[in-house]
Amino acid sequence: MDLGVYLGMRRTGLVPNEFALGCVTKGCADLGDKELGQCIHCFVLKVGMEKNPFVGSSILNMYAKLGGIEEAERVFECMDYHIGYWNAMIEGYAQCGYGFESLMAMSLMQYKGIPMDAFTFINALKGA
Repeated sequence: MDLGVYLGMRRTGLVPNEFALGCVTKGCADLGDKELGQCIHCFVLKVGMEKNPFVGSSILNMYAKLGGIEEAERVFECMDYHIGYWNAMIEGYAQCGYGFESLMAMSLMQYKGIPMDAFTFINALKGA
């Protein structure tokens, strides 16, 4: 989704759905616009979509891609135990050069009984 389309939606009073928010968050990461990404994150909190797996994973990815692993960790700590959040956090650690932390997150995931998928292993291996 084009960021201009998103801003146009907001100006006209339309509330974007989870897919629009996830896409615009990814766009912020791709453009390196952390400030706009933080504004989107605040909007997500305001409308109560932070627990949506698609939106939450996108926010985690955005912070990690922009080098804000601490912000990603704070977001992750507020999330439920959904595999998408875990995969996003593991990938975020790997992207930021925290290979040990990505493997530790995978180990913690296993300890908590959260089932892993192929993305979990791929993301952890990226960090190893």
